Amino acid sequence: MPSAQCLHPHLQVPTYPNWDALCCSVLTSTSPSANVSQLGCRTQVYGGERVVAMLGLPPAPSARHEYSSKEVTLEVVGDMQEAIDHIHTNGSGHTETIVTNDAAAASAFLANVDAACVFHNASTRFSDGFRFGLGAEVGISTSRIHARGPVGVEGLMTSKWVMRGTGQVVAKDQNITYTHKVLQ
Repeated sequence: MPSAQCLHPHLQVPTYPNWDALCCSVLTSTSPSANVSQLGCRTQVYGGERVVAMLGLPPAPSARHEYSSKEVTLEVVGDMQEAIDHIHTNGSGHTETIVTNDAAAASAFLANVDAACVFHNASTRFSDGFRFGLGAEVGISTSRIHARGPVGVEGLMTSKWVMRGTGQVVAKDQNITYTHKVLQ
């Protein structure tokens, strides 16, 4: 894992040079009045209730808002359980990620967040059927059971995809080979 820098003393979040949303956002701001766009950011950063109060960022449309562009909402929580509770209340059940150098926190997150995909230090954009070796993605589901008609044991099983990274982001897919292994 690359060495991380905590650029904002209140957030204590590691940053990686290829994550524009982290490196060039509120994490580089030491002043609540700083304008993120003046920092050269390509990502629009919104804050949850606590981050808005701390840094004066524009408020997120809602805690459940899903962006289809380079936008991100940051929020600060008191501890891991509060983070997990926040995700269970506001998350999609599809893909959730944690950015941390704390191995114990990452393990707790990966084990306890109820989502189809849980990632550690990796972009949520990796959540894709093709990247998982499933062939062409024909749809997504956040429900647990989606079988219909006669159902065998395999029809009652669901998968939880776990990814551990070191700051990777999704890039062009040419000449990339994906490997898959069963976790014990």
